[in-house]
Amino acid sequence: MELGEILFLALKIFATAATFLSLLDIGLQLEMKETIVGIRNPRFTLFTLFWGFILGPAIAYLLTLVLPLSTHYANGLLIMSFVPGAAYLAMLTERAKGDVRYSASFVLLTSFAMVFFIPLALPLMISGVSVTSWDIAKPLLMLVLLPLLIGIFTRKNWLDSANRWRPLVKKLASVALFGALATTIASFGSGIVLSAGSFALASLLLFYLLVTAGTWYSSYKFPFEQRSVLTLGILSRNSGPAVAIAVSIPDLASETFVLIGLGIIVQVAMSFPLAKRGGRKRGKQLI
Repeated sequence: MELGEILFLALKIFATAATFLSLLDIGLQLEMKETIVGIRNPRFTLFTLFWGFILGPAIAYLLTLVLPLSTHYANGLLIMSFVPGAAYLAMLTERAKGDVRYSASFVLLTSFAMVFFIPLALPLMISGVSVTSWDIAKPLLMLVLLPLLIGIFTRKNWLDSANRWRPLVKKLASVALFGALATTIASFGSGIVLSAGSFALASLLLFYLLVTAGTWYSSYKFPFEQRSVLTLGILSRNSGPAVAIAVSIPDLASETFVLIGLGIIVQVAMSFPLAKRGGRKRGKQLI
């Protein structure tokens, strides 16, 4: 096995572990009535679904038409547009002094929505490859819904065990997230450099800026604690499902994986500073 294959295998393992463990952590940490507090808010639910799975992908699709992107880079951008809500959204929310309950609701809602929307819409939008809805749904069911349900079931029936194991799960999730970022850079570093001049980076920056600004300004009537969750949730991307979707599509070109890898790096570089800035701004308002 060549070095590139080893690095890509490591990336799949780390991205899968980071997503699984982070969603398991969410399931272990909150009572169900707290987890669904955001879902019971009709406006929050509507904004989450609208920006996450309708307007967000629509913006990405328009960018693929306007910018001179290759088909393979365009496919990567479309995949990234369908995976809002990083598994570490709770961490971002804490930095931004947002409502952690709503971050759990956001991840829970988008996790179920991914399983429904992506298998229906993405096969119609991906160019140059043949993929069925079930090909995409399978990894999402195992990677997204299963850990959430395990965590929720464990907390409901064995509260002491959930509280005892959660710190370890959270720590392992952080290690896996760092590993995913490191192997992304190692796996696609050269491809990312070679993508310069291809509008790959420009398409990602435009997409992230448009959906972030759109969510923030359109949700101006929301309390800050909810508004920050919506904005950070739409900006951040869930790398595990993105990689799982790409792997499930046969004969996908390496440029598509390069775009996804670049997208993971860019959204991390944008989301953490934005969360920190939001936290400082909120702190000044409370003084």
